[in-house]
Amino acid sequence: MICYDRSAPHDLALAAWWARLQATGDLDRTFLPSMRPLGAFLSYWRTNVVLYFDVDADGLTCAAWLEPVMSDAFYSLWLRQDKRQSKASLAFIRATLELGLSKWPVLLGMTRQPALLDGHRKLGYTVLADIPHLWNGDTVYLVALTQSSYTEAQHGRLKARQPSC
Repeated sequence: MICYDRSAPHDLALAAWWARLQATGDLDRTFLPSMRPLGAFLSYWRTNVVLYFDVDADGLTCAAWLEPVMSDAFYSLWLRQDKRQSKASLAFIRATLELGLSKWPVLLGMTRQPALLDGHRKLGYTVLADIPHLWNGDTVYLVALTQSSYTEAQHGRLKARQPSC
């Protein structure tokens, strides 16, 4: 896992990621219209946002970013299409959630995809609200994760894996 360090090589990797996002339509699905120009996209990462990413020969495979808000942070995630169901992506998600929870007591998230809410719950998120029309007319689901809810969810998953006699 790489933590973005505002260096030229990392900026080039982000510019290539932007091009991929643009080509696949993920830019529109993942970011607000204000971040769609390349300059705005690159500038965003130079704020107080913490960005983690993984790469392979084809570019970024996963990206997670945390944006401080009050005493907590918003957690956002993007997974390349060919990595969305992989064990490596799940490990990346867990690692970045753990890093975020080590710094902030609550991680907030939003999704426009109700089908993803079960996955959020399995990680320990609580669905707080659905907010109609928030994202360009679409309903957004607001979720929150605490260290205790994350730990409880992971403990439950580990307990469920143990064989019963």
